[in-house]
Amino acid sequence: MKDEIEHVQMDFCYSDTLNASHPDAYERVLVDAIRDDKTLFATSKEVLSSWRIVEPILHAWEIDNTQLLTYRGGSWGPAAADKLANDAGQPWLTDTLNICSIQPKKEVKNG
Repeated sequence: MKDEIEHVQMDFCYSDTLNASHPDAYERVLVDAIRDDKTLFATSKEVLSSWRIVEPILHAWEIDNTQLLTYRGGSWGPAAADKLANDAGQPWLTDTLNICSIQPKKEVKNG
């Protein structure tokens, strides 16, 4: 048997594959907190480490006075994201090139 590498698109879309609803983020966090499952919660060590990384970036932005790019909610991001992806030779997500196809909800018939 020969080892081969194949590039594939890895998508997991609940609406495409399951006939069930997926809990929203708040619902999952609340249930995990009730169950004492701490896997979704940051430890104080993780929070301090994050600040050690982020704080120099914030200070650099203050000095450089670089404008933060904003974009309309629900859009695919600022135009600069398209340029960044194109410069890297990668496609960016759009309404026609997206991860999960939007499927119409299936009608459930009650017996």
